[in-house]
Amino acid sequence: MIAPPANPCCAAAHPDPGAWTTFLWLFGGYVVLHFVLRLLFEPVLGTDDVDQAIYAQTLAWGYELKQPPLYTWLQWGLDQLIGIGVYSHALLKYLLLFLTYLFLYLSGRLVFADRLSPLLAVAGLWLTFPLAVSIHQGVTHSILLSAILAATLYAFLRLERRATPAGYLVLGLLLGLGLISKFSFAVFAAALALAALSMPRYRKVVLNPLTLAGLLVTVLILLPPGLWIWQRHQEVGHAVAGLGSVSHGIAARLGGLASAALQFPAPLWLVLLAVYPRAFGRLAGPRIGDAGILLGRIMLIGLALLALLVVLGQFEVKPRWLHPVLLVFPLYFFTRVAAAYPGQPARRGYLYSLAVLPVLVIGFWTAQTYLGPGLGKPTRFHVPYDRLAASLHSAVGNPATLVAGDPYLAGNLRLGFTSARVINADYPIYRPGPRQPGACLLVWDKAGRAAGVPDNIAAQLSGDWNRRGRPAPATLSVPYPGNAKFSLEVGYALVDGPSCP
Repeated sequence: MIAPPANPCCAAAHPDPGAWTTFLWLFGGYVVLHFVLRLLFEPVLGTDDVDQAIYAQTLAWGYELKQPPLYTWLQWGLDQLIGIGVYSHALLKYLLLFLTYLFLYLSGRLVFADRLSPLLAVAGLWLTFPLAVSIHQGVTHSILLSAILAATLYAFLRLERRATPAGYLVLGLLLGLGLISKFSFAVFAAALALAALSMPRYRKVVLNPLTLAGLLVTVLILLPPGLWIWQRHQEVGHAVAGLGSVSHGIAARLGGLASAALQFPAPLWLVLLAVYPRAFGRLAGPRIGDAGILLGRIMLIGLALLALLVVLGQFEVKPRWLHPVLLVFPLYFFTRVAAAYPGQPARRGYLYSLAVLPVLVIGFWTAQTYLGPGLGKPTRFHVPYDRLAASLHSAVGNPATLVAGDPYLAGNLRLGFTSARVINADYPIYRPGPRQPGACLLVWDKAGRAAGVPDNIAAQLSGDWNRRGRPAPATLSVPYPGNAKFSLEVGYALVDGPSCP
């Protein structure tokens, strides 16, 4: 059942302890379980997390042109509070995942009059690949964007019910934080504003004079990171090109966007089609309500904006980039369910899917973790970076600086060398503070490389290194857990302090 437009009082205005208890048990339990499994199954960092381990050595207005700095700031802060390790990276990620659920649920309580529909809608994210699988293996900025997007939607819906100066300042704060969480947040912000302007009920929120006060907060937040980018504006084109430029024609790129739009909410939309077929057709009963129309227009306008970018630009949209547009899909769809199946939001097939698919994901995750190496299918999470760090410690002690040949080595070795400056030779632009007195450890993966220190590492060292004579590299081999046929073989060398970058 949808909260009627004429009566803004709904579940959100009347606290329901039972509904909150259900939410905390379901979503709090889901998050805690996956956090614990992440620590048990994967003692190393994966894609995206390795970059944050490197950047979070310092606070800066910017780190790379492809991503804004907010996630790194949060990671830095958490590292200061609880220490550096896989646990600090996992904790940040799962806290943000819980906040995503929380604010989408709060938004749902403003959209639906019944207590069950918000729970069912938010649980639908368990059936989407980005939020059911990818989140556990390599997502950083996208989950921060998701949490802030959900909070922004909630703040906006609350303003429609009661416009206050504090509410507009909070909305402006969230818009600013969203834009420095991930640049694609701008697509959601624009889609929300345009969708609201198209509806009299929500137009008043955007056109309220207090909007200017909120936007001032947004500008103040954007100013320092924006100046950092402006100082490097000549490099922006190269950074954008690195996001995935393609040579396909416009039709192929638009087809890729349509395909991505179907992949992002899969298999959720397939389950919904099987369980709630009438909700996909023309609704003969009651309307879905203004909030449902708003959510639908946010998605349509967001997709249209992305299509425009695809036509004007030379890149292809990937499914994992669609959080700003399709994260609200489950909320929107359940407004259609409320209209097509009045009083029947919980149908058996959907409940079975919510129970079974997460179990299947955990089962696959477990099998991949414990059976993969023995079957000759190790993953990046089986690479024994933690054991390598311990072995290097025994061999060379505690260097002042560590230069690694790739981001996976650099990010994971930072967890084992927490007192060292760690530099990724593949991204030498970032420097974690000034050089410190002490030795410099060079480490590189020997797979497919010629003998000797790789060029990308050698390029980071001072000219003194050549004049003083290059040290003979040593080799260290660490077997994978579960299958000694696989091993991580690295070369390493210790050079004196003046040669360090």
